Amino acid sequence: PKASTMPAAELILLVGPPKTGSTTLQSLLSSLPPLQYLWPSHYRGADDGSPGPVALAAPGHDHAFLPTLLAGLPCRDGTLHVDASRPTAYCRGKKPARFNDAWRSATAESVVGFYSAEWDRAVGAGRRGMVFASENFVHLARSAGAAAEAARNLRRIVGGSGGERSGAVVRAVVVHRSPRYAHLLSFVAQTGATPPVHRSKDEPARTVVPVARWMCEKYLSHAHVFDSMGLASSLLESGVADRVTVVDAAGAEGAGLDASHAV
Repeated sequence: PKASTMPAAELILLVGPPKTGSTTLQSLLSSLPPLQYLWPSHYRGADDGSPGPVALAAPGHDHAFLPTLLAGLPCRDGTLHVDASRPTAYCRGKKPARFNDAWRSATAESVVGFYSAEWDRAVGAGRRGMVFASENFVHLARSAGAAAEAARNLRRIVGGSGGERSGAVVRAVVVHRSPRYAHLLSFVAQTGATPPVHRSKDEPARTVVPVARWMCEKYLSHAHVFDSMGLASSLLESGVADRVTVVDAAGAEGAGLDASHAV
């Protein structure tokens, strides 16, 4: 029989890292018609406790908490941080509150089952695959155990709810931002602020710590965010991704594009 010329179905991981235009990219891609790739629904538990899909509340909603659960870590208040010696995971900030409650009550098994069905829906409709967007995939690079568990569960998702699906590929997309110092300053403004939370319009302005102090106190715990090639390598070596595409944001701009269009 003649070999198929159709490309393999792909699960695309938009991993960021932080401060590389992720929000803009998510807003653009999640608002486009899903002609080739499905932007899947957020997971949430239905009122009767069974999983059920909920449409995105607005363009640009990511799957921020998904890597936490795929890594076998529970959701608690906060954002995802994975430390090689002491893994912790937090989930907060999504509105309405039922999203928070659903993520906190979810398990790896429940989200794998839910997104396996979403994968079946995408591939069954003739699409090339689907997309997960979460900067928290970046932090898996700090824990080999968490990355290995996430890799295993991602393969279960692309296996589909009916079992193993041969030929599916998990591809991570990493955006490289330069100049590097501009990336660093932008990240310091977000993570070095006091208090380190997104404020509303009615809240007072945040105070950002001096860069030198941030470098002394926090850089080593965030250095992986700025190492684009190291991040690409860790995603491959850990098995989280089969392939990695690195998008040079400055190169895209020089070619008359922005990173969103390049991706």
